[in-house]
Amino acid sequence: MQRKVLIVEDDPLFADDTKTALELSSAVPYNVLIAASGSQALAQYRANKDTSLVILDTDLNPTNEKGWNVYDQLKTEGYTGLALARSARGLQPEWIDRNIPFLDKSASDTELENTIDRLYQR
Repeated sequence: MQRKVLIVEDDPLFADDTKTALELSSAVPYNVLIAASGSQALAQYRANKDTSLVILDTDLNPTNEKGWNVYDQLKTEGYTGLALARSARGLQPEWIDRNIPFLDKSASDTELENTIDRLYQR
């Protein structure tokens, strides 16, 4: 079974690295979508309602959007799938309030895969 994942990330290199790590995963096939802003994330979700995981950067620049706001907008649009917050700045209270798992951006590809596997096993 293929997993459709939406990466909401303002850094194109980090987004591409994350996409590559998931696509090269030997355990599960991934179909990875990328959005650099909240509006792009909403457009991607509207076109891909079967998205099962959203990986959100906590701070999107240069739009000054917060990832948790994008998550709230996706939920308003009907998104009911999994979410994972990522940042180099550490866990923020808004993610804790929403019960969203967090993974530091410095985590290895293996740690990312293991975290995602645990999310899907919940």
